[in-house]
Amino acid sequence: MRVIVHPDRLELVIDVEALAAKLDVPRQAEAPASVTHRASTRLTRTGHTLKLIDVRGVSAAPTPDPTLTRLLAQAHQWWTELARGETDIAKLSRRENVSASWMTRVVRLAFLAPHITGAILDGRARADLEGRALLATDAISPDWQEQGAELLLG
Repeated sequence: MRVIVHPDRLELVIDVEALAAKLDVPRQAEAPASVTHRASTRLTRTGHTLKLIDVRGVSAAPTPDPTLTRLLAQAHQWWTELARGETDIAKLSRRENVSASWMTRVVRLAFLAPHITGAILDGRARADLEGRALLATDAISPDWQEQGAELLLG
């Protein structure tokens, strides 16, 4: 088998004789010498990571994004402190040495739909999803179904 990498696709050239032998089946006389499988792909950069993804946005090797994972953990930690009612965002942001605006944007991530959070932590969210996009003003719909349509793979 050969793999040929193109800017917009991968090609797998499979030797039919070798495949038949591996599967322990006889090669048909009319079978071609090789079969080529093409998969549309592209490279995308998210933060400092370069990922190979297919046309549906699926990463070739789903892995959790460390930046998104840290943001989710921070969001839940800060929300837990705020929910206790012993502090407010102004005091907590001063203590954490971040702006209240930044903290507010991060804390919103604690309210993502559970299946979205799970997908991000499992590396199953859109491959091009990055923290900067999630933290943008109005980036996250309060409707969990809309979140799924925007943040997960179709």
